[in-house]
Amino acid sequence: MGSSSSEKRGSIAFFPTYRPPVALDIYSCPMDPPPKSKQDELLYMTSDDDRHSYNYNAQVIPPAAPKKLLKRPVFTIYKEADVDSGRLSGLIFVSERGDVQLETLHIALRFTNDPKAKVFGLADVFGTSEFQGVRLEDSGCFAGDYLIYVTTRDPSPHRRVADLSPAVSPSGKMIAVASFEEKKGGWDGEIENLKTNIFVMNVEEDQEPLERKADISKCLTSKNPLVTTDTPRVLPDDPKAVEIDARTPAAISDTKVARIGYHRCKSDTIKVQWRRSPRQFHKLGSPYPDVGAFRVSGVFPTFSSDGSKLAFVYNEFKAVWVADDKGLRVVHSTKVNNFFSPVWNQNPDKDTLCICVGPAFSAKESLHICAIKNVSKRRQQRKTITKEANNAFSLSNPDGTKLVFRSTRDYPGHEKRHKNLYIMEDANLGDYGDSEEPTRRLTKGEWTDTHCQWSPKEDWIVFSSTRDKPEDSPPDDNGLEPGYFAVYLVKWNDPNVVVRVLTSGDNIAGHVNHPFFSPDGKSIVVTADLAAVSADPVSLPLFVHSVRPYGDIFTVDIDPKDIKKNENVKNFTRITHSRYESLTECGKLLPSAIEVSSSP
Repeated sequence: MGSSSSEKRGSIAFFPTYRPPVALDIYSCPMDPPPKSKQDELLYMTSDDDRHSYNYNAQVIPPAAPKKLLKRPVFTIYKEADVDSGRLSGLIFVSERGDVQLETLHIALRFTNDPKAKVFGLADVFGTSEFQGVRLEDSGCFAGDYLIYVTTRDPSPHRRVADLSPAVSPSGKMIAVASFEEKKGGWDGEIENLKTNIFVMNVEEDQEPLERKADISKCLTSKNPLVTTDTPRVLPDDPKAVEIDARTPAAISDTKVARIGYHRCKSDTIKVQWRRSPRQFHKLGSPYPDVGAFRVSGVFPTFSSDGSKLAFVYNEFKAVWVADDKGLRVVHSTKVNNFFSPVWNQNPDKDTLCICVGPAFSAKESLHICAIKNVSKRRQQRKTITKEANNAFSLSNPDGTKLVFRSTRDYPGHEKRHKNLYIMEDANLGDYGDSEEPTRRLTKGEWTDTHCQWSPKEDWIVFSSTRDKPEDSPPDDNGLEPGYFAVYLVKWNDPNVVVRVLTSGDNIAGHVNHPFFSPDGKSIVVTADLAAVSADPVSLPLFVHSVRPYGDIFTVDIDPKDIKKNENVKNFTRITHSRYESLTECGKLLPSAIEVSSSP
């Protein structure tokens, strides 16, 4: 996808699952006596640049570290005497700010008599050679002369996992990390309760960045199997220590500690009328200059084939929104059912959206595909085009005459309700078409086939499936699919010609989902766990089991002429680097500039 010419530039739009719609920021409040009112709460960032930035996962910079930092040219305005007197303090934290909106580490320095903190990116402090490109940075902390942190900067030629949540001992001489090291098989697809071990190593003996996975056994000094990644960390020797936990403030028992720190959404900035709350459409940094990456605040974003219209479902799943040259507006709403997975008919002249109506995670309940015609003109009624079953995730062929979708219709009495792919011969009438067989079955098997899309040449269909899951795999995971999803290609008119393109791993309950073709048909884009977990789930501000702390967007190049040459492709490129699951992405040719109103 990155090799496409300027005339065939592709762009990817996606929804970051459970990323708060209102910015996070860093606060503190007194411990003793406890806060009595909102006035006791202190917002650490108050500059204009931080009004819309997301700031979180902060750690206090120990008193010795600022003195070393002040020797850097960027800090010439500060003096060591300011540190000695306690007038100057600092935090290292994750922030999403600027044009690229990456989740990277920043340093904030602040005088006690100045409410505004000065924020510096690590590239400002240490130079750009180590701090550039698309990446995630997390868990920054100082150990003596070293800055310890987790990063996804270095490209990975193969699947691997990172160490998580490094913590520095009070002496600054040792580091503890949560690691999948010495665990058989490494990360096994677990979602919420990560099965990690805790390793402790000497700082001076291990100068390799932690994420590079040097031979960790050489620097192992002790191992404590009783410690879990949920144990809060504190800095009792620092009288101004502020320990940040993603969900609850960390307990600090030292009576010298004056304040306790935490991050929360800046709820005081929310407008009273929900219709005035910001709806953001951000362009993110991308490893390819000719491939755009866009984060959409709405769920299930979908572009029309000519790139002139964007549709999505708002977070309550009760309204379908459209953004085009007329602005941003609701085109269909309900008070009863849920909407999800809107998708444009690929023929732009049809001006039709298909949506799923019904419960999203219950295969035993009815779920229908409905069409909304003439979307751009005015609010329209929806028309059901499927018969009774659990039907979802439809998409038309490029000329807009047929639909491919997944359904449980051939398992009406089966307890599991397996899902296979089907093709409607008439995209307008669906199951109610006039032909002898208006809907024909494409795939068949006791597994799940889903998330399907036609190739630009209309000869192949890409989809996600569990057909190769192990026989001893669990039937479900908290009522959801247990994983083992991989991406496949099948000929649209011959179900016997099918190849597996990309898998999470033969023995991993992983997820490679939501595939779609690049406009030139030479790449497939997926949401996948190929990088495992980049940040501990406890760092997510909101967490439910159906939302995973992994799921970045990757591209894999394919041969668009010979389907057999695309079996078990090994090389892939990571597009996004995030702690949030990037879901329901779509990709199209887009205008060179996209402007979407921030409010309806």
